[in-house]
Amino acid sequence: MKNINWTYCQTKSNQILAGSAQALISSPWTQIDDAQSHFPGNYLISHNGLPLYIGESLDVKTRLKRQYGTSSTFYKNYQEKKSTFDIPQNLELPDFQMSFIQTRIGRKEVEEFGIVNLEIRLNKFQLGKKDKVILDVRHRIWEEIQDQTNAIIVDGAMLVSDEPEVVWYDAKLPSCPGLYYVTHPKNGLIYIGESTDIHARWKTHGTDTRFSALRRHIGTNILNLQLKTKSELGQATKAKTDKKMCFTDKEDRLVNKYLEHCKVRFLPTRFGRIELEEHLIRNLQPMLNRKSKI
Repeated sequence: MKNINWTYCQTKSNQILAGSAQALISSPWTQIDDAQSHFPGNYLISHNGLPLYIGESLDVKTRLKRQYGTSSTFYKNYQEKKSTFDIPQNLELPDFQMSFIQTRIGRKEVEEFGIVNLEIRLNKFQLGKKDKVILDVRHRIWEEIQDQTNAIIVDGAMLVSDEPEVVWYDAKLPSCPGLYYVTHPKNGLIYIGESTDIHARWKTHGTDTRFSALRRHIGTNILNLQLKTKSELGQATKAKTDKKMCFTDKEDRLVNKYLEHCKVRFLPTRFGRIELEEHLIRNLQPMLNRKSKI
């Protein structure tokens, strides 16, 4: 048995993900009512063997039931883009088939890898963000990784804790997938997050309240500020719904001042970032995270 740990998974991520893609496309095609199990995993929606949409979920069956509806992201994308690709124009939901695999670690990366390397037509996110790789398919490596998920995640958590903390606005996060967590000298660990581009996410957290849950939670939960709509701030909006996601300029400066005292620790991650995030949130209970605390 190989010495499979967190570092091994990062080094061999392409080979592992090639195995996951092979497992997904070789799984039996079925209909939504035949999906019996509720488990974390990935799914592929196709028509006559043509891959059209790939996704991930903590509960594959529940997510697939949502996707098999006319208001789902998948079906909306089909209606919008069916004339762009070589896809039949008048398909109904029962005309699509799906396959799925249980994924204990690597759900996000399987989705991202599949979009590029299986040439998925109807996913919007990640298109053009990653290079296609030559598929070195070794099916067994995928199974070995899944069998050792718990040990791999624990090893990754130890590596995160060894990373140095950097003052928030002095940080130089790389433009790559990864995980990060944020501490404050008074409040301790306040937030853990993941992203396909941790530099871009750090920049958003430092400047743009509307697209940063971290900034909104700092403002409302720590600084006792009240979120406002763009309309309430006298700003034009083309959005169908004007949600309370903004602060005034003065309040945003207060959030910036709070972040000046924060530090960030980050770990570039090629495989397993969402599962590591879930593990750390569940075990460390950051002040401002909402998901994965149970």
